[in-house]
Amino acid sequence: MKRRTRLLIAGAIIFIAVLSIYVGYPWLKEMEKQTAGAEQESENDSEEEADEEHQLTEAEKKVQREGEMKNYIAARHDRWNDLTGYGGEKMVEAENIQKPEEKIEKLKSLAAQTDNPDLARDLRNAAAWNERFQQKEQTDTEEEQTAETIHRIFHDLDVYYNGHGQEPFGVTHVDEGKYAERTDL
Repeated sequence: MKRRTRLLIAGAIIFIAVLSIYVGYPWLKEMEKQTAGAEQESENDSEEEADEEHQLTEAEKKVQREGEMKNYIAARHDRWNDLTGYGGEKMVEAENIQKPEEKIEKLKSLAAQTDNPDLARDLRNAAAWNERFQQKEQTDTEEEQTAETIHRIFHDLDVYYNGHGQEPFGVTHVDEGKYAERTDL
């Protein structure tokens, strides 16, 4: 009797296993299809999210460019303070400007990147005055006047964008300076 019970139990187990495979296999295939569909939807959602992130990234890039602009203006103002003697000894000589071509190109690049036409005009003026400063045929007086103009452009831009409590010289277009036309080259 024990043997017969064992055979009956073994047969039932085999029958249940075969039945489970027979019933479960189509169910597994259906699950694979659903999983593949969910993965496709997930990829589509990821693409949509990437597009949204791209839009955010563009806004973030604009903020980053504005921050870069403010930092660059502040750094250039500080350097021209040093060169023109504000707060120390005058060192107004073209030779004291390291890599002037790069600085001129940077100004032109920043001018091209901004949406503000007045700022673009002021940055192009700063670039043009920097180019003039590099010319060898200037007299010492002309060189000092050119350096002073460059300093004043950066001073006014720094006051306007970085909020220093100093008075502007009125030589930039962004703040509608009354002497802005004098800096146009």
